[in-house]
Amino acid sequence: MGSHTTSTFADVLRTIQSSEDTYVFDQVISTIFDEERVLMKTQHHQSGQGKVKTDGLDCIYTTEPEYQDYIVELAKEVFTRHGAHRFESKCLRFVDNSRLHNSRAVKLLSSNGDMLELCHELRLPFACWIAANQKTSFRRYEISRVYRRGVGHSAPNPCLQGDFDVIGGAPILTEGEVIKVAMDIVGKFFDWDACEIHVNHAHILDAIWSWTGVKQEAKHDVAKLLSWICSSSPQTSNRKSKWALIRRQLLQGLHLPESTVDRLQTVERRFSGTADEVLARLRGALPPDRFTLAALEELSTLLSYLRVWEIETRVFIDALMSPTEEYHKGMFFQIYLPKESNHGSLSDGVLLAIGGRYDHLLRQLWANHLISSSPSAVGLSVALEKIMHLTSAERVSMT
Repeated sequence: MGSHTTSTFADVLRTIQSSEDTYVFDQVISTIFDEERVLMKTQHHQSGQGKVKTDGLDCIYTTEPEYQDYIVELAKEVFTRHGAHRFESKCLRFVDNSRLHNSRAVKLLSSNGDMLELCHELRLPFACWIAANQKTSFRRYEISRVYRRGVGHSAPNPCLQGDFDVIGGAPILTEGEVIKVAMDIVGKFFDWDACEIHVNHAHILDAIWSWTGVKQEAKHDVAKLLSWICSSSPQTSNRKSKWALIRRQLLQGLHLPESTVDRLQTVERRFSGTADEVLARLRGALPPDRFTLAALEELSTLLSYLRVWEIETRVFIDALMSPTEEYHKGMFFQIYLPKESNHGSLSDGVLLAIGGRYDHLLRQLWANHLISSSPSAVGLSVALEKIMHLTSAERVSMT
């Protein structure tokens, strides 16, 4: 950059900061938002449907308003049948310095120069409302758009999502109920037996990290790499075939000791599979501290509830699976439609729903208002946009 350009840029910055003259500031803001409108217009003219891979529940843009309304009504019917009340979050919020700020959210600059954040997920605003109003028992549902960053210079991608939460209630039974809610919705569009429920517990994952020797500073990168296999069914050839690349990345990319990588592979081979089989192996292998034993007992109790609802046959314990959301500090789960069930259109299973316990988040928020015991909290998020993409009006009777 030449000296003349540097000087001109500095002059622009000084002019923007001048409270007496807002012309340059207004021009800069106008240019930014004009570019965004062009990008949005370009995206709008793209044909039919497009899939955008993002973190967590991926986002798919579709244009089927009537079918979308049908899916929304089906989800509402399931949520209300389980006693949930409608709740609405704000789409936009001002960015602050809160420690609960979501770094993955899409940020926009308003014409006044304020930094705004588009809703990335629906649970945090609800949890803040629960804490502020000191609610100890509540059931809510929310069906709304969340926003993900577009690829490259594309505009933010809206994704239709359905959330269900239970505040208070009996532990483990509420986890079982939110899984049942998810399967009730998914079962409207796919066979129950076609879907898989992958379950893990934060305390079991901590025990696995300790046993394998994964250090604190490496956990995030290791978990991110291992998430690549979690979309495949445990003990399948597709999942096993990925381990050669996973192992190479763990050794050469993350520079983990070979002994640690060997133990991680042992966990994958022995502690990921059908729930009944894996529970017995975990009891015999993990150290019998109170947190681990309690977690194993919770998984066992959950399985007994799911057995009553006759959905336990598709439950897998996935000991290397990490939670999608950081606030899931207890039991958590992910529901997939496996590769062989989605007509071979995708290379891996499709993530349809996530959920888990978030008592820890509620305790953090609760402390800001009153010093008292916060209630338990379990939540579910269903990727309705993705279900809409994978199905069609012809496959579901609208009569």
